Amino acid sequence: MQATVEAPYLHAPRRIERWGSERPLYFLTLFFALGLWLAITVSVIGLIYGAMIGLFVFVGHMALIAHLRGSAVRLGPEQMPELHARVAEIAAQLGMKKAPDAYVMQQGGTLNAFATKFFGTQFIVLYSDLLEACGDNQEARDFIIAHELGHLAAGHLRARWLILPGLIMPFLGTAYSRACEYTSDRYGISIARNRD
Repeated sequence: MQATVEAPYLHAPRRIERWGSERPLYFLTLFFALGLWLAITVSVIGLIYGAMIGLFVFVGHMALIAHLRGSAVRLGPEQMPELHARVAEIAAQLGMKKAPDAYVMQQGGTLNAFATKFFGTQFIVLYSDLLEACGDNQEARDFIIAHELGHLAAGHLRARWLILPGLIMPFLGTAYSRACEYTSDRYGISIARNRD
């Protein structure tokens, strides 16, 4: 009789503690954002500007998603199946019910990756040069994938439009964004077998 080995991602999802300042900074950002939204809506001109800015942001994000779907490689069983399987495994380890759509994009030497949402569909985008920079270091690659999935799992993109005006506040917006990055780093490190 052959022994069966359980895959590590079938165990209970990891509990990741948020970076200590993330929640207080979120509520402070939300407070300023609601104040700015209120200021925008009490004046007709502000309301028009708010609608124009909202439309601009929406169209810009729609263009990003169209560019992504048109020029990036969507991971799947037929395209980069090993990387696709790894994204699904890490998403399951982080307790996500469904792995987001994952893409690899050529960006001419840019070392980056990002997570985004559009009408409820979640995406992570891995730049090919960043994956190539990882070389054979699968731990580094897994960290990057888990970091981006961490943004989605932690809800950093949920109702982002609501706090958007607060993100332009000097120091506050960058402090909140940095705290979110530190939380996502914790998601990344939770996946690493070798934390060094």
